[in-house]
Amino acid sequence: SSNIFSGQIPSSIGKIQGLEIALNLSWNQLSGDIPPAFSSLSKLGVLDLSHNEPSGDLHLLAGLQNLVVLNISNNNFSGRVPNTALFSNLPPAMLAGNPGLCAVGGRQCAAGQIVRRTATAKVA
Repeated sequence: SSNIFSGQIPSSIGKIQGLEIALNLSWNQLSGDIPPAFSSLSKLGVLDLSHNEPSGDLHLLAGLQNLVVLNISNNNFSGRVPNTALFSNLPPAMLAGNPGLCAVGGRQCAAGQIVRRTATAKVA
C-alpha cells in the first residue's frame, strides 16, 4: 500500500504461487486492465486495489473462489458487476467510486451496455 507504484498492473503478480493470504496494492498509481494471470491467484483471500486507476471489467476476479475481502473502490472499473456470492455480499463502499460500474447499489445497467472480456462498450 502507498508504494508509489505506477503503470500497468504487473501480470507477474499472478504467477506468485505462494500468494495465499492478502495482496494490498492500494493507494498507488496502477492502471490498465486486471491481467489475465490474476485468475491464477486461486488461494488469495484478500485483495485491495482501491485508490488506483485500473479500468476494464471485473470478470477475472469473479473466478477467485477463496476471496473473502475485496476492495476495488475509487478506480475506473466499468461494466456489470459479476453475479457471484462474493460480489453480492460486498459492502457498497468496496465498489464505490467506479462510475462505470453498473448493477451495484441499485444502479441498473443501461440497455445498450455490454461487457466484453477485454473492454466495456456502449452499443449505439
